[in-house]
Amino acid sequence: MKLHSRILLSLGTTLCIFAYNAYAVHAQTPKTTTTPSLSPTTAKPLDDTLQIIKDKIEEKVDQINQTSKKVVSGTLNKLEDDILELQEPSGKTFKVSIDDTVTKFFTATTKKLSPAEKTDLEKGNTLIIFGPIIEDQISANKVIQQAIYLTVQGEVTNVETDTFTVDIVTSDKEELSLNVEDAVSQQLMSTKTLDLSKATISKYKIGDKVHVVYIKPAKDTDKAQVVRSLIIPQEYFAAPVKPTEKPTAE
Repeated sequence: MKLHSRILLSLGTTLCIFAYNAYAVHAQTPKTTTTPSLSPTTAKPLDDTLQIIKDKIEEKVDQINQTSKKVVSGTLNKLEDDILELQEPSGKTFKVSIDDTVTKFFTATTKKLSPAEKTDLEKGNTLIIFGPIIEDQISANKVIQQAIYLTVQGEVTNVETDTFTVDIVTSDKEELSLNVEDAVSQQLMSTKTLDLSKATISKYKIGDKVHVVYIKPAKDTDKAQVVRSLIIPQEYFAAPVKPTEKPTAE
């Protein structure tokens, strides 16, 4: 009986020691924690983030620039150095600042914009100004001078088909050289039906009468660019000769 008790006690002690050792080993073993790795699809490098911020700033600045830009048109009242005085039809005046490195000048015609210079501007010109405006101050990015259209009538004195040039003498006895190459409309009147038909440089004849709308040239020596013209052949003005009628005897 005593032997049996000792055996049970020995087995119990052994089990207790084994259990304690197992617990101690488990407690002393460091736990490994798994650090979640960032997916390359969700992680953004610092450079990308900075680029996004930069793009947003540039977009905002561009929006501000677009909303601050305005267009003003009016008559040129004064030109002094790099300052223009422009007056709107309403009477309001603006001081327009010209910067030689920024401001571009153009002349507008019915077909295109032609490069121009500040020296081409004259008092009384109609201008369109593009640029930021603060109150009555404008920093001009673009200045467009609207062409001055004039009308004249005269008689053809010379025609040069190679250069599309028609020389006329006006009703005021002034000589004017016309360029008809880029004319919007050229018409010839029929002497019989008075109908109008399309004309070209070949239809102008010395002695014909012409009515012309043209753009005032920058210099008096330059050719005037024709916008519209109407040719009336000289035959139209030649009155038919009527035979002399003898009086009938009563």
